[in-house]
Amino acid sequence: MKYLFSLFCFFIAYSFSSAQDHDYNWIFGSYELDGGVNRRGNIINFSDEQITMDVYEKGFDMDLCNVSYSDQNGELAFSSNGCSLYGADGIMLENGDSLNVGETADEFCYLDNDLSGYIATTQSMLALPSPANPDISILFHKNLIFENNNSFNELLYSSIDLLNNRVLEKNVLVDSLLTSGLLTAVRNTDLNGWWLISPKRFTSEKMILALNEQGQMNIKHQDIGLLISDNNHSSSACSFSADGSKYAIFGEADGLQLFDFDRSTGTFSNYQYIEAPKDYMGGWCGLSFSASGRFLYTCHYKKIYQYDLWRADIEESMIEIDWIENYDDFWGDETPFFKMERGPDCRIYMAAYNSTNTMHVIHYPDRKGEACMVQQNIRIPAYNIATLPHFPNYRLGTAEVCDSTKAFPPELVTALEDAIPPTIESDLGITVYPNPSQGFVKLELPVYQNLKADFFLNDLHGNVIFNQELPEFYGSYQFNLSHLPKGMYFYSIISNGEKLKAGKILLQ
Repeated sequence: MKYLFSLFCFFIAYSFSSAQDHDYNWIFGSYELDGGVNRRGNIINFSDEQITMDVYEKGFDMDLCNVSYSDQNGELAFSSNGCSLYGADGIMLENGDSLNVGETADEFCYLDNDLSGYIATTQSMLALPSPANPDISILFHKNLIFENNNSFNELLYSSIDLLNNRVLEKNVLVDSLLTSGLLTAVRNTDLNGWWLISPKRFTSEKMILALNEQGQMNIKHQDIGLLISDNNHSSSACSFSADGSKYAIFGEADGLQLFDFDRSTGTFSNYQYIEAPKDYMGGWCGLSFSASGRFLYTCHYKKIYQYDLWRADIEESMIEIDWIENYDDFWGDETPFFKMERGPDCRIYMAAYNSTNTMHVIHYPDRKGEACMVQQNIRIPAYNIATLPHFPNYRLGTAEVCDSTKAFPPELVTALEDAIPPTIESDLGITVYPNPSQGFVKLELPVYQNLKADFFLNDLHGNVIFNQELPEFYGSYQFNLSHLPKGMYFYSIISNGEKLKAGKILLQ
């Protein structure tokens, strides 16, 4: 199948080396309790060295179905609640009404006396820059259809002229019989187009849409992995790793599905399945990769699960983090974990389950276990109904995926230092194991640091008998010390004359 945008009859070449900061403004939230219910929301801005989170003035509700998009320089361009498209000023774009059409839109979008938004679930909307023209955005969105007591989604696209704040094309059908949500994308290897992915509704097939540099859409389907069950087709989560090599889907009934992805051919392979923990049945899930791609995070109600994708047995690497009990001040609802999204600052942000004015943040996703530092129940300006916008890695192949030097708003960092285990603070969570060892020693560096280091092993007399440079102070290293006599040794890890960690190791 091919679709050619009429607006692409001209081709504007531009450099992908320019900024691709389309994810620098996040609009989310439904209302603020300020002298009565209104339709204000939240905006997180990542443009400066310090992140800001403020009330966003808007005149429309925003529920699970939503999108935010900034121009390539990080200036807010538009947002949507699945019903209409709005500019940075919160005013509807020219031709921005009736974004989805049909009975579902009629029932949920046009309720004058209610807080209304389109009923589709999270990850039902995704905005991409046109491969031909940086001033055009192509918005893909799911349209919910009920037919013969079953529900499925059509995939539509609309195109937005960012310079003139108007919608050029709207509700153009691309594919049908798709799941609700689970819409994500990744750049191709030539960086001149995109792969857009969505599972099919009643089969195990995946829709794989190629958006090329001429503006053509070519669709194929690949049968791989599990069928997304009725129980999970609107409550699961998916994402690509930052480098686009891995794709994952997680649902509480369907479990965790992992795939390799070839960005040159748009093909999945190496399917792996990990059963979901059976600690809670029902409810929505979240999923996100750390910036390095080493750790995969999923969440389900009152649990966060961290998986180490660098380990041979990924399932055995799972570490659980529990929700700290908290209840919304006004509604009295619980505020556990739901939607996950990695930010331009490398943190993973998490919407709280239920309607609440709290959220959660994983501050160091590339640290293992408790060292990742989950700050829970952060108070945000406006109430949010369990959602965040979803973004692909717009900077893949052109710039760093994220900037970890961006500072979190200091007014939101409450008792954060108390959450840092002392051993993590002092030695960055470095582990040396097994100890005692039969000869092979593994060094694990869970915290990314932009520096070089050396591993030294000394005998009881202080003589250096082994030395290994660690050119990339990150990941795992294995040393073969089986040639050394059995006994006690001292190790140290040194960087720029500073001792980062030291200890004893016994060779048996």
